[in-house]
Amino acid sequence: MRIYRRFVEIVQLLGGGGFFYAPSEADFLNPDSRPLIDKYARGRAGVSAEERVRLFKLAWNATGSSFAQRMQQYVTYYSGDPIRLSAAYYVGYDKDPLFDIVERALGQRDGTDMSVSPDDPGVPSQRRKPRDPQAISAQYPTSSQVRPRTEH
Repeated sequence: MRIYRRFVEIVQLLGGGGFFYAPSEADFLNPDSRPLIDKYARGRAGVSAEERVRLFKLAWNATGSSFAQRMQQYVTYYSGDPIRLSAAYYVGYDKDPLFDIVERALGQRDGTDMSVSPDDPGVPSQRRKPRDPQAISAQYPTSSQVRPRTEH
């Protein structure tokens, strides 16, 4: 999801205002405007105006059209609720090595234990371990959880 959103953002930044001035097919067929389009809408050397406009229209279809917006919604929600997925990732992530680094940094100062517990200044506080790191449902109120259907 994050990669796709970043892809869309990059294409939109690169496209800039080019999405909005792209001439239509009727403009290309108009003998009065075609020479001006060929002169002012062309790309770098070897890239015709028609080729450049096609590229911008493709980029717009992939990032800004109604199809692109539906695609972004699909990518965002295909795997489930992004908030719960982030919470599940956090709960399931092995944080012990990170906590160990912090505890080492706080636990010793010139060979003397440092107090890290606000309740009992002489005793370092214990890290709370999750009951079941795989149980994301334990992190949410019971009222928000899906209840199994019962057949009547």
